[in-house]
Order: sequence, then structure tokens, then C-alpha cells
Amino acid sequence: MRTMKTRLCFVALLLALLGAGSVALAQDAARGGWTYLVDAEHTGMIPGNIPLPLVLVWKYSSGAAAPSVSTPALDNERVYFVGPKPAPAAATGMGPGGMAAPPVPGMPPAMAGPGMPPPMMGPGMTMPGMTMQAGADAKKSVLYAVDRQTGALAWKLDTDVEITCGLAVSNGIVFFGASDGRLWAVDAVSGNKSFRFDARMAIRSAPLLKDNMLYVGSDDHRIYAYDLQSKTLSWQFDTNAPVQSTPVSYRGTIYVPSQDGYMYALRAENGSVVWRQSLATNLIYSSPMIERDKVVIAAGPYLIAMDARSGDRRWVFAASDLIVGTPAAADRTVFIGSRDGVLYAINDLTGRPVWRYPAAEAGPPILSSPLLVGDMVLVRRGERNVVALRQSDGQLLWQYTLPALPEVASAQPGMGGMGGAPMPGAPTTPGMLGMPGGGGIPAGYEPTTGLPTYSTVMRSGPIIQGNRAFVVGDDGALYGFTAQAPDALKPEVKEGVLQLQAQQQQYAYTLRAVRAGALAPPPTKDDVLQIPGAPPLYLHAEILDPGTGINPEHLQVLLDGKVVGGEQLYFEAEKSTLWWVYDPAGVAATNLPNGMHKVTIRAGDWAENTGEASVYFFVDNALSAPKLPGQQQMPTGWGPGMPGMPGMPGAPGMPPTGR
Repeated sequence: MRTMKTRLCFVALLLALLGAGSVALAQDAARGGWTYLVDAEHTGMIPGNIPLPLVLVWKYSSGAAAPSVSTPALDNERVYFVGPKPAPAAATGMGPGGMAAPPVPGMPPAMAGPGMPPPMMGPGMTMPGMTMQAGADAKKSVLYAVDRQTGALAWKLDTDVEITCGLAVSNGIVFFGASDGRLWAVDAVSGNKSFRFDARMAIRSAPLLKDNMLYVGSDDHRIYAYDLQSKTLSWQFDTNAPVQSTPVSYRGTIYVPSQDGYMYALRAENGSVVWRQSLATNLIYSSPMIERDKVVIAAGPYLIAMDARSGDRRWVFAASDLIVGTPAAADRTVFIGSRDGVLYAINDLTGRPVWRYPAAEAGPPILSSPLLVGDMVLVRRGERNVVALRQSDGQLLWQYTLPALPEVASAQPGMGGMGGAPMPGAPTTPGMLGMPGGGGIPAGYEPTTGLPTYSTVMRSGPIIQGNRAFVVGDDGALYGFTAQAPDALKPEVKEGVLQLQAQQQQYAYTLRAVRAGALAPPPTKDDVLQIPGAPPLYLHAEILDPGTGINPEHLQVLLDGKVVGGEQLYFEAEKSTLWWVYDPAGVAATNLPNGMHKVTIRAGDWAENTGEASVYFFVDNALSAPKLPGQQQMPTGWGPGMPGMPGMPGAPGMPPTGR
């Protein structure tokens, strides 16, 4: 430990700016507040209960489509969140307008026509309605305060720096650290800066407020402790690497890991070392959590439980990939997610799994810390999916898919083939992150340590208070949900995309969706796409429901009026996309019969509203290649890949296995 002997001018500035009004920073019951990870022990457990389903009641857009790592905070009046700084309109050349449908990778521009996607966009091209981040502002953040009931903007503060840590609110002050090495305190009512304290390097550790003390870590290797009642900087402790995790407090001891690969237990009164324990890795994207007399921390793919008094290991649980976020605990069960796409419930006494979600397959990576409220676990999966699971058995209680980011198509066609969804057995989650190879430090890695940055592996997590929940989407918007609000909106089925293979070529076509109850007469053979009926055939459609979200148990596909078996259906919650796969095996591996076929997709939400739409195509098993409406013959050599390209055709896209 090193006592504070330098930088006294910063301390003087801090004390002068704090003033008498900042003496008591414990949560004020009248104003409400939010401690990062719920409490000083980081249990993640919200008092009370919240009925399901949650209904989206408002959205506040920051005006810039980019993800946020910082988890928001709230009080009784407002929600505070971090969004990317919008790029000036002149810098982007963007004007208002609708977003065009993205092209299907691999189709040559000359093939565009009725029933076909628009041409592929080239490098540097943009699409109407998109907001692109200018280089200078790409990592700058704005702090927003919005009304928690209506989503109306109360104020915003352009910090001109990057904010990646979670926020904390107490006694009318919003606290956060930033990449400029400063700890900020902002008045929650006005948005005016109350004070800033300079560290030597970036602060990515969310501040911990406990008994009028403020604890925070910094990339300058230090952990700082401020006594806000006596107006003194109490102590600092120097580790050997950046401290990016939020400290936890338990029975007079502060626990915090460092990227030197050690967990430190420090006396809260003076910062002296009680013990330190090796974590055997510096891949630490988690804060510690207290479960009774144990300190639980994620390090690499491992969840480690240590004795709070001695640091001895009690148990170790191994996931299949990097664990990010901080575990939550209730009723002798610890909950944690991993980039392997699984949320685990682990017995606190043995370290063995009680259940996992999904039960067998994987899914999009878990990128935030879980929250516990009532009998449910709330966690964010991937870029767009928020799920609520029952604590006792992991049963899905509710889920919601946030809107997709507008994007320029970047997928390139394979050598003579087309892109698609992952093939069965292919990994659907990123691999284990480690040190980059030679040739300098690439984007997404820390220049000082070579480790992946927080922003590449984590996302802003959801928060709950009372009967309301809030989450920041990857589109830079804050979404406000309320329990059991009315929801009369029906799910909407977007156009279908049909993929098939013929003569060793891969094809993909966008088919117009006909809404239920439409008065137009049924299409004729010459109005629709004509295809050979040999399996496999893949049809997928995005299903949108802005109210309560899509309930996967209320999804059906009907082929010519008959319900197809559930084994042919796959629902990608991350993209809110339903797949129908016609790929029978063995004796049943027959072509679809000749004639007009109608595929109807029915979708229900969590409020039991139902919507449906149908797509049509015509099967002619004498065809060797698909025919577009009005087309007499397919040009020789034209398929999804560019003509003359070497190599075998790419495999058709496949949905992930399982629901």
C-alpha cells in the first residue's frame, strides 16, 4: 500500500468543489437512487417483484446508432444513461428517410428485379436514414437524463470523452468515471458538473458508494478511497495493472480484482492488505460479488468462489468461453452468463450447475450481468435479446428483441456461393479472447495491456426499479418498459426470404408477405417465383412486436393450410427470425409437389395478440433453376455467385439448431 503523498492540488480541488451539500452520499430514500449492481455486495437482487409481461411504453433515441457499455442508473424521477455522441449531419451526408431492405449476400446486381433484393452496396456507400459515427466522435459519450414515466429529455451533458463504466446515483448526484481519467459528479436535477477528480489514466470502474465512502479503480493501477464525510482522501492502493472492476464491500473489507491477475482484499479503514489471491488469468471482465461468506469472481472462462476471510478457494466452475459481467445470487444459487451463449445457475455450496439456459444448445453470447427480481432472472443476450427466466428451473418467462441496427451490408459472397445463417454444428458465439498476434495492437484491444477492451465483450445491462425496467439498445436508444400495461399491437410478419439449391448453385429470393385479410385475389403461377421442389428449402421471416415481444411458444407455420411439425421450425430470438426448414430424410425425402404453395406464418406475443402473413411460390419439378415472374429462361451461368469464380458453390444458409 502507498499512502497518498502526491497530487495534493487535486485533493484540494475536490474538497473545494464538493461543498457541504455532498457530505452525506448514502442513498436518500426521498429521492431514490441506484447503486451499480444493486448494492454494496453486488448481489444483483432487486427488492420486491415485477409482474410479467413487460410492455415497451417509450423509447428515447440518442440520435447515434452505436452500442453502449455503460449500464444506466435512476432515481425516483429520471433515468440516466450514456449514449454515443451523434455525428454532425453535415459530416455524414445523411438526410431523413426510410431504411432500404438489406440485400441478400451473393446476388449479383444484374439479378435485381421483381421479388429480388436491391443491389449490393459497395465500399463507402451508405443508405438513407443511417447515422454514421465520424471518426473524431466515435468514442465520445453524452450523458442523458430522461423522465422515467414518459421518456422525455430532462437534460443532456456532452462529456466530450468516452464513458464505459456503470453509473451510480445517490442524494441527487450522478457519479461515473471516464476515459479522460476523471471521476465525474453531476447534479441529477440540472446536469451541471458538481466536481471532477483527476486520476492518471482512464476510470472504467463504476464507483462504489458505501457508508459515505467512495471507492473507484483506475487504469493507473490504483484503487482510491474517498471519505466524503470528513472531506479527506482516505487512501489509495497501487496494484500492478489497470483496475477496471468495481470494488465490493463486505464486513469492513474492500474486495477488487486487478488485471495483474490477482484478487485483493483491503481493509476499508486504511487500504492495507488482508490477503491477495491469484486468479491465474488477467482476462477479467467482471466485478466481485458476495454470497454469504464467499467472494465470487469471474476470471477468463472460470467462476471462482473464495473464502472472504482467507482468500482460499471454495470451488471453481468452468464455462466454455469467456465469462463477462458480474454474478448475481439468491437462495444459495449463483447466476452467471458466458460468451458461450449460456446462462448458468450454480449451486453456491458445491459449484455445480443446477440448470442452464438454453438447456442443450447455445445461443448469442451473454454480454451483461444478470439481475434478480421476485422469482426471475433478467439478462441481456447478444446485441438485441433480453430474457427473463424462472430462478428455480430456468424456464423462459418472457423475452424481448430490441430493434436491429441499420447497417450497410458487409458480407461478401463466397467463392461461387452465397452467405447464410450458421451451418449446424458451426460455432454461433465468438471464440475465447486472448492476446492478439504480432503486427501491433489491433482495434478492440487495449494499447497498454493488449487485452480486449470492455466495449468489445460487454454491453449495457438492464435495470429495474418498482414496476419499470430500462435497457440501452445497440442503436444508442434507451427503452422504457412497464409491467402489465395494455398492449393491443399485433405481431407483424415481414417479407420472407426463400433459400434453395439447384444444380449446385445457391439461390435466395425475397418474397412479398401478404397480410391476413387482404382483399387482393390469390396470385397466379406467373405472378410468383417458380422453383424446383427438391429439398432442402429454407424459408425465414423476421417477426416484429414492439409491445411485449414475440412468445416463441406461439409460433406456427402452415404449408397449404396444414401445420408443419415443430421439428421443422427454428426461432432465432436474437434476430426475432422464424425459420421453416423443409429437409426430410430417408424415404420421406421427396420433392414438394408441383403447383402453387402457400406458407403462412402465425405469431403471438406475450399479451396473446396474434398476427399472420403468407408468402406464395410455385413448384415445377421440371425446372433446373428458379424462374422469376415474367422471366422466360435463366441466363446461363448466372446464380448467386459471380460467374466464372473458381471453387465449389457455398452451402445454403441454415438456422441455428434448437429453439
